[in-house]
Amino acid sequence: MPLATPLTGQLLQDTVNSPQEKRKFMAEGFIKEKTCIIICADGGTGKSTISLQAALQFSCGVPLFGALEVERPYKVYYIQKERAAAEIYERIELM
Repeated sequence: MPLATPLTGQLLQDTVNSPQEKRKFMAEGFIKEKTCIIICADGGTGKSTISLQAALQFSCGVPLFGALEVERPYKVYYIQKERAAAEIYERIELM
């Protein structure tokens, strides 16, 4: 089994100075592609509503919150851990 390349100051400097592919924004200057977002706040502040709305709009490719242009539809994973799945389906129907 080959050994991992040791992390040296020169390797780190070369990595930082090498051209890197820039991630594109999914919504104008707001969220970049290949991003995982965790939203936390007190209960009842609207976390679930806002995050579900964003997931639906990104997956449809429509302007985020009616204002930020979304280039195209994106594959979105929405993981909700606090309430029953039935409640999420009810919210999706309302939205």
